[in-house]
Amino acid sequence: MSRSCQKGSLAVSTSDQNPNPFRGPAWDELVIALEKTRTGLRVSSPGIDTHAALLRGGHTWQNWAKNQEATPHHWHRPNSEHDVTKVITEARDANEKVRVLGKGYSFSPLVPTDDHIVDVTHMNTCSVDVAQKTVTAGPGTTIDELERALQRKKLCLETAPVIPWVTLGGALGTGVHGTGSAHGTLADLVVEARVVDANSKVHGISNLYVAGSSIFPTYGSSNPTLNLVALTLRLADQLKKVMA
Repeated sequence: MSRSCQKGSLAVSTSDQNPNPFRGPAWDELVIALEKTRTGLRVSSPGIDTHAALLRGGHTWQNWAKNQEATPHHWHRPNSEHDVTKVITEARDANEKVRVLGKGYSFSPLVPTDDHIVDVTHMNTCSVDVAQKTVTAGPGTTIDELERALQRKKLCLETAPVIPWVTLGGALGTGVHGTGSAHGTLADLVVEARVVDANSKVHGISNLYVAGSSIFPTYGSSNPTLNLVALTLRLADQLKKVMA
């Protein structure tokens, strides 16, 4: 996934600012400690390797808030786009569902299924193009990893969520935002994404606009009609700018 670093997009030059306020030995120790104790991934049986158990199947996953859980028959940890297409092909041929998992911090029922859960945390490659001011990252890249990669190039995120260890794919898929009324969600900053469809075809989408409930980051509730109207009006304003 690519990110623009120009004005109004993801990252900007940091020659006159602190590129990452969350850094230093104390912060690193805190992140490690929180990661060890977080409950984003757990199994029902104590004293066993979480991922090994889930890969065998028959064990229960829970999200951080413990209000969502699943016992999938198939647990996948792909390392590449090719691995993802294989999972989707397998599920499609068996008429089964596929759900994607990041770090498990969403309260909404985005992950639970009895069929296939895809843990994308191994897909965490990240590269920065300083000339174009973009960063291309896998869906399993954490916000912290993204910030560190940018910092090494003297760049930073224009806006970022408070929790740095959530995955980029999860942050984009659930409408995660940073701080400040002048910034939108992280998903607003995407300039290109590669998507694998149900036929295992990979699409590089750079100029696709959608007006409808299909782009809701969670299930529609609390008067979704007004959300639809707001999103459509916002898209209309954006298209006017693009086509001007």
